[in-house]
Amino acid sequence: MGIIVLVILFISLAGIYSLLFSAPTPMETITRGSNPYFETGEVWDHNDEVSARLERCASLGLLRNTSLPLLPLPQEEEEALIAEGCGTNETTIILLATLWASEAYSGRPPAGEVVYAQSVIQTLNANNYAFMFSNLGWWNYDMAKTVEIWKKHRWNVRFVLVDPRQAEQCWNHEACLKTDMNPDGIEAWRMLSFWYWDE
Repeated sequence: MGIIVLVILFISLAGIYSLLFSAPTPMETITRGSNPYFETGEVWDHNDEVSARLERCASLGLLRNTSLPLLPLPQEEEEALIAEGCGTNETTIILLATLWASEAYSGRPPAGEVVYAQSVIQTLNANNYAFMFSNLGWWNYDMAKTVEIWKKHRWNVRFVLVDPRQAEQCWNHEACLKTDMNPDGIEAWRMLSFWYWDE
């Protein structure tokens, strides 16, 4: 009986040691780049690529207003658009105003907010949605860069992911929010935000 207890104890200790100190196998390790839906890069270059794609689609006469949900096209039509890089989702922009999105895309160490942003980027990539960064490495507190990109691509921006303070700033900034005085501003219903910390 004592030998059985010692064997079980040894196996348990060996298992704990293995979990704590052994290196994971390649299948257990998830590294940057191993997820086919998550990419890193330069936010400026990424935005330029998305803009170039939209301009190319427009020059081909294939760019549609995707700012509001559309009825699905017949499969053959959608496939023809996709073949040209101008599919519905490929030309529907999600504007990422939050700093955390560009931090995630730039490959910064994963703080909690960066993990949220990575999951958003992964989901957008998995569904072939276009996305652009409007903070481009700074806080974008006044939402000026967001408004600039919005005005350029407004007929293709479905929504804007902002930080809570950016949403508040936009509500109080006459050049940002759509109002009677600013008909070209961003509609309030398009702004979505994660709330990371309770204040």
